[in-house]
Amino acid sequence: HVEFLSRILKALRCVCFFCSRLRVDPDGPQIKAIIDTTRTSGTRRRRAIYDLCKAKTVCGWTDSGDDEGSKKEKPYVGCGRLQPKLRRRGLELTAEWQKLTDETQEKKISLSAERVAEIFKAIADDECRVMGMDPKFSRPEWMVISVLLVPPLCVR
Repeated sequence: HVEFLSRILKALRCVCFFCSRLRVDPDGPQIKAIIDTTRTSGTRRRRAIYDLCKAKTVCGWTDSGDDEGSKKEKPYVGCGRLQPKLRRRGLELTAEWQKLTDETQEKKISLSAERVAEIFKAIADDECRVMGMDPKFSRPEWMVISVLLVPPLCVR
């Protein structure tokens, strides 16, 4: 829906284009601090998560231990792929990669509503909660119109 286009773009910038996982660690200390401070406001939480995720260019994370000399790392989570730069021109969303990983990959593609809905449907419920949405009442894919009701002629 046109009204949700800016929110759709912000939600797309928070999740991976390929595996639909959050670009940051949902169990990390920064996320836990955001959740604690924005417990009652989903809008403030979405804004804070967006500010944290928008700078990430690779899906996944590793966390090295703070112990001296230890090389303990948290298991890698995510697909590890480079993320495209998402842009909006009018009513059209485009994804543009800065560095191409394959020679067959296109540098710039136009995002269809089906592709956006497919990305949103793969987001887990726990990650929806972290993003400031209640999966019982407001899933991200519900912002994309998939069924358009047309009344019969006698009612029009």
